[in-house]
Amino acid sequence: MIVTMLEDAGFDTDKVHFTTVFDHFIEKPSKSMIRKTTHLQDELRRVKPKFVLLVGNTALQAALGKTGIKKERGRPEEIDGTVFYP
Repeated sequence: MIVTMLEDAGFDTDKVHFTTVFDHFIEKPSKSMIRKTTHLQDELRRVKPKFVLLVGNTALQAALGKTGIKKERGRPEEIDGTVFYP
């Protein structure tokens, strides 16, 4: 679904990298689990993206250490040359 939405918006999805906060599915991760995981940070170091779309509160917390996706939505934040879009 997100691939179709990106294509409809004109993105070349062959140039889009998809990842998750964890390297395996966790239905309801705790805040402690989110703080401890390194999967997302490892992916960001490896891929070195220009832009990161944070989908959901778990991604927001893992990437920026913030909670409240509704409050942060639409407020990009640049860190070390990467722009994060909640």
